[in-house]
Amino acid sequence: MKKRRMTLAFVAVFFAGFGLYLAGDPQMGTWKLNEAKSKLNPEANKIMTVAYAPAGDSVKITVDGVAKDGTPVHNEWTGKFIP
Repeated sequence: MKKRRMTLAFVAVFFAGFGLYLAGDPQMGTWKLNEAKSKLNPEANKIMTVAYAPAGDSVKITVDGVAKDGTPVHNEWTGKFIP
């Protein structure tokens, strides 16, 4: 009975770890501003979306938003994160 529990525990841990391995980097993706929950200063620029994408061994960050005067804002940056 004890051997069976150990085997089941091992299989459960294996599949949980394998699932995390397949999930990829949780930071990559597109992040959108929820204005209803936002506590930003109304006078500040609004960053509406930020997209993180892998670019070789670097990360490309694209930022889109609206300036306080209503003009669109777009910025791109590619670089490496320092751990």
